[in-house]
Amino acid sequence: MVTSLDIRPAGPEVGLDLFDKLSVVETERELDSLVSDLLDRKRAVVLSFLNQHAFNLAMRDAPFRRALLESDILLRDGVGIEVALKLLGRPAGLNSNGTDLIPLILEKARGRRVAIFGTREPWLGAAADRIGRLGAEIVSCRDGFQPEASYLDQVRATRPSIVLLAMGMPRQESLAALIRSEAEEPCLIINGGAILDFMANRFRRAPTWMQAARIEWIFRMAQEPERLMRRYLSGGPPFAMKVLRLAWHQRARRALASGDP
Repeated sequence: MVTSLDIRPAGPEVGLDLFDKLSVVETERELDSLVSDLLDRKRAVVLSFLNQHAFNLAMRDAPFRRALLESDILLRDGVGIEVALKLLGRPAGLNSNGTDLIPLILEKARGRRVAIFGTREPWLGAAADRIGRLGAEIVSCRDGFQPEASYLDQVRATRPSIVLLAMGMPRQESLAALIRSEAEEPCLIINGGAILDFMANRFRRAPTWMQAARIEWIFRMAQEPERLMRRYLSGGPPFAMKVLRLAWHQRARRALASGDP
C-alpha cells in the first residue's frame, strides 16, 4: 500500500516529519501505479528521494528539509532509511531509489517532452542520447552549473512535461520548488541526484549480488572515495544516533498517549 502521512511541525521530535512524509510502496504493482499517477497529474509536482545523506543534511539545513517536506512525493532510497523505519516500527516497503526508478519513469513517458538539467559534458550529452533512445523528446539540455534563472527561462520557453534535475542536494530541491511555483502546465519535476552520470555510464552500478546484499554503497564509495567517504562513513554515526533518539521519543509519546507509565 502506498502511504503518505501528514507533515509534523518542528519540535523536539524534528526528523520524524521526514519519515512521516515518506510514501511507502509495498509492491511492484503499486510502484507502477504510482508512476502512472505522477505522469497523469494535472499540475506541476515534485518527486524527491530520502536517503541517509539527505536526512543528515536536512537536520542542519532548514530550507532543504522544508523542500523535502513540500515535495509531492518523497520515496525511500537506501538501506539506511530502511533500517531507520524498522527501528521506528514502520513499514519500509520497496527500496524506491532514483537510479532504478527514474529510467522506468522515462520509459513509461515515451513521447513526452523532457528537459534535463545537470552534470556536465561529455556525460550530459551521453545521458541525453540514452534518454532520447528511450523515446523521450529532449526539448532542453543544460549542465548543472548555470544560474537558476536560466533553467526557469528554459522551462518557460520549452514547456516540458518532465524536468529531470541532476545537480545534487540541496540545489536541485531548491530549483524544483521554484520550477513548480512558476509552472503554468502539468509537469513532473524529478530530483535525480547522480542519475545522469549513471545513465551516461560515468559511474557503473554495483554487481547484482552487491545490490541484492544491499551493500551497493561500498561499490559507489570505491568509485568516488573523496566525495563519498565522508557521506557514508562519517555520516553513519550521527544518523544512527538521531534515529535512536527519535525512536525513544516516539515510544515515550505513544506510552504517554496510552496512559502507560
